[in-house]
Amino acid sequence: MKPAGGSRKKEYKKGVDADDARRKREDNIIELRKNKRDENLQKKRMVNVGPSYAMEDSSSRTSLALQNKQLDELPAKVQGLYSQNPQDQYEATQWFRKLLSIGKPLL
Repeated sequence: MKPAGGSRKKEYKKGVDADDARRKREDNIIELRKNKRDENLQKKRMVNVGPSYAMEDSSSRTSLALQNKQLDELPAKVQGLYSQNPQDQYEATQWFRKLLSIGKPLL
């Protein structure tokens, strides 16, 4: 008759514990998956950074040009507020209300 299977396995390679080896392999696999996932995320981030930076740069230039134009119109609109003509007052008020509704400080 054969001895029990469990005791035979333990007698086979006493220096290597099967459970410990299995745990080490699982930990190694998990570490490899994490590293691969991190590498993929870094690649995606690098791809997404390039074009969006270029778009922000061009949009910031147009935004800056728009702000400069609005600053150039500012003295005329202030005079429009103090004008005797109700139409000029109305247009200047509308301009300021639109400017304030943007939410970003102009100055």
